Amino acid sequence: HASSRRMSGDVLEVTMAADGTVSKITGEGGVQLDMPSLHKGPPRTIRARSLDATGEPGRGLTAVRFRDDVVFQEDNTSKDSTREVRAQSLNASLEGDGLRNAFFNGGVTFKERGFEAAGAGARYQPGSGLLNLTGSGGSRTFVTDDQIHVEAREIDVTLEGHGMEARGNVRTSLSGKRSAAKDGGRLPGLLKEGQAASVNAEELDYKGGNGRAEYKGTATLVQGDTAIRGDRIVLDQQKGDLVASGSARSTLVLDKGRTDGRANEIR
Repeated sequence: HASSRRMSGDVLEVTMAADGTVSKITGEGGVQLDMPSLHKGPPRTIRARSLDATGEPGRGLTAVRFRDDVVFQEDNTSKDSTREVRAQSLNASLEGDGLRNAFFNGGVTFKERGFEAAGAGARYQPGSGLLNLTGSGGSRTFVTDDQIHVEAREIDVTLEGHGMEARGNVRTSLSGKRSAAKDGGRLPGLLKEGQAASVNAEELDYKGGNGRAEYKGTATLVQGDTAIRGDRIVLDQQKGDLVASGSARSTLVLDKGRTDGRANEIR
């Protein structure tokens, strides 16, 4: 089976196995790997300054390591946009002519229309559409779209729908805009439409779009003069509901002035 991948560079050194399959390639000087569209998947292009590829007899290439000024591009036909990842290094594991896993390191940025993410490191699994972002040392990760901005030590993203799980000193900002989706989500009536709200906690489970956001561990929501705290805060923008539970406290500024509340649950 001849591979339909294409590799180029100023210098390519190719080593063949006894059975005629490629067992090793080293490339220098503006290298590029073009990967074709497979099983209705998107075509991909990877560029860098250098690469080292290794393979196995009978299987051909199974792994490629790209170094310095890595640019990974993937056509996202469902959104009519290009997905672009930049980093200082990329370890890619291959399966046939396809890409199984991509591990990015060093100032990783991930962009497509309406979505941006960044971290010290990232693992991208094209088959399942998952992106795992990690910080390093004191650095943090972030994800942002038109509904929410999330910062944390680690963030796992489902790229279809932008569902997220975030861990470690989670800081979020909700845009307060209605979702452009058909069933446009809305902020709970207690909060002001169109005004940003910040919610902080130790963990976040966010269902994406106009869905449900659950904050756990010293959760705090602030919008202007309104503040709500609890061990857990759940925001359901589909229903327009807010529930704070576990030593819940609220500070609200109403027409009659400021009011403070305490309860096991505030709904």
